[in-house]
Amino acid sequence: MKKIISLVVLLFSIRVLAAPPPASPTLQTAPAAVPKVLMMDNGAEPEMLDPGLIAGEVEGNVVVNIFEGLTEYDPKDSHPVPAVASRWEISKDGRTYTFYLRKEAKWSDGTPVTAKDFEYAWKRALSPATASRYAFILYYLKNGQAYNEGKVKDALQVGVQAVDDATLKVTLENPTPFFLSLTSFYTYRPVKKEMVEKFGDQWTRPENIVTNGPYRLQSWTPTRSIVLVKNPVYWDAMNVKIEQVHILPIEDRDTAMKKYEAGESDRLWKMTPLQVEQKRNHPHVVFSPQNMNYFYMFNTQKPPFDNPKVRMALAMAVDREMIAKFIKKGAAFPLSTLIPPGLPGYKSIYSIPYDPVKAKQLLEEAGYKYPVSFPSVEFIYNTDPRHQSVAEAVQQMWKKNLGVDVRLRNMEWKSLLQTRSGSNFQISRHGWGGDYLDPNTFLEMFKSGTSMNEGKWKNKKFDDLLTQAGREQNSTKRMEILAEAEKIFLQEAPVIPIFNETLVNLVNPKLKGYYSTLNDMHPLKFMSWAE
Repeated sequence: MKKIISLVVLLFSIRVLAAPPPASPTLQTAPAAVPKVLMMDNGAEPEMLDPGLIAGEVEGNVVVNIFEGLTEYDPKDSHPVPAVASRWEISKDGRTYTFYLRKEAKWSDGTPVTAKDFEYAWKRALSPATASRYAFILYYLKNGQAYNEGKVKDALQVGVQAVDDATLKVTLENPTPFFLSLTSFYTYRPVKKEMVEKFGDQWTRPENIVTNGPYRLQSWTPTRSIVLVKNPVYWDAMNVKIEQVHILPIEDRDTAMKKYEAGESDRLWKMTPLQVEQKRNHPHVVFSPQNMNYFYMFNTQKPPFDNPKVRMALAMAVDREMIAKFIKKGAAFPLSTLIPPGLPGYKSIYSIPYDPVKAKQLLEEAGYKYPVSFPSVEFIYNTDPRHQSVAEAVQQMWKKNLGVDVRLRNMEWKSLLQTRSGSNFQISRHGWGGDYLDPNTFLEMFKSGTSMNEGKWKNKKFDDLLTQAGREQNSTKRMEILAEAEKIFLQEAPVIPIFNETLVNLVNPKLKGYYSTLNDMHPLKFMSWAE
């Protein structure tokens, strides 16, 4: 089965203001050039815009355009291309990277971007005091994990050092083939120490924030829009063609569709299955696969889900084929593994089948006979008909196959993130899009103690295998080790894999420089309007 990747599709409107009045009764002046504004549906209100703290795609869609890393995502295939770093050198053993920063890189206040800004940002995200949910993605740095866990107290021991203003030296724990791709990720993007320390948790407010990307934050009106404008001091400003972007937090997909059809929104992101059915032949529709796993997560520290037999029973009672065909209307493939198929060199060796008979047996072995008087269980998901329809289908499957009643509760995106991060749930909707093209991106989040492991699952052998894989330089052996780790994970079922999604969106054909990518990253700096 071919791997599915989501293509976020942008649809843009051209807004042209009326020409100014005549300069005189006999002399007409030409209309002033007016920037074309991009109106971008973003699905929900961002939780925050701090690169070191954000953990979702809604936030990332904004952050990657106002902050820039050492590298940037290539618009066609997302491979890392030079950004703040104009070039780099890699040691023979693959553990030391030396980045050379371009001297023309500036913050939006006109001051230079330096290697110290990157060193500060990375160590800040790793600091236990920061409590970054994505700190684990910096564990590739020497002593990164030890510093984040408080085992190493001295930040100077972390493997990132500003040699001088234009040179950043990075030392890794082990050779990491995908490290350059990580330097494009938002947690690796710089923040300005002076602003963070001066304004604290208010530093990203429009009146305080200082950024280094192709755009700067002009305003943020909650529930209405985030306005980005071209950053005039950006090092490559002459090649940034779109002058202004309005990011619209539209959670209701029907509202998003109406705004799109009325020309009030230029991107319709993540159409619902019903919309897909209705608009399948629309001339602007683009079907795009995504490297992701849509799954449900158990809180493994709270009964009854501290019992792996209970978790596996519920996992085996989910008919993924039915969900993909009838709920997702064919815009998804059923997924019974953690890692989606198609990653180069990798093959899963275990999967969770749909087996209601075995599921009932496991539940009885756990002490719950059919029909059971199962403990009160609540499932949470964020407000969106796409999630609601899947949740209702699974709710019915659990009732029919196991006699288990589950209450559904929806909440806003911000609330869901906060509830999950505090592990204050029993079962929660979740999903993970690969941050880089390697199976490790789906496995590392479940290592013991990582902040994204919100279900608190722990397994020492799993942890040891990931550590072993991190030290293995033979690619084939490394993939075999990761497959063994995935097998252990699936056998304990801390999550229920459900499907690998194809997103369906609308895009304006006049938009140039927008491509389908594996990780759904589309830097606006590479886009322009057709004449």
